[in-house]
Amino acid sequence: MRDFTQKPDSLIANSEVNRRTFLGGTVALGLAAGLSGTLIAGKAHAEEPKRGGHLKLGLKGGATTDSLDPATYSGSVLFTIGHLWGDTLVESDPKTGAALPSPGRILDPVS
Repeated sequence: MRDFTQKPDSLIANSEVNRRTFLGGTVALGLAAGLSGTLIAGKAHAEEPKRGGHLKLGLKGGATTDSLDPATYSGSVLFTIGHLWGDTLVESDPKTGAALPSPGRILDPVS
């Protein structure tokens, strides 16, 4: 049985663990941890999207008089709901105010 009242340096010096075995063990442990997920897991299959459902938003500032009419939007709650309900065709540049197409849309001028 070891005497654990010795200083830690003398315990390390007398043990069979040296730098080479320690690094070899850490490399093996790292490889085993990295490869364990790929060896065990199979293919992940995503479910098909389903239509319908409910979107619940936790926003502060809503009122009973709110409507989906974009002309009546007066607060951040209505702007958020309106942006989620139906995206706009054109957005404005925050610096210049110039009209920019929404992401994923290309505006061709009618000639």
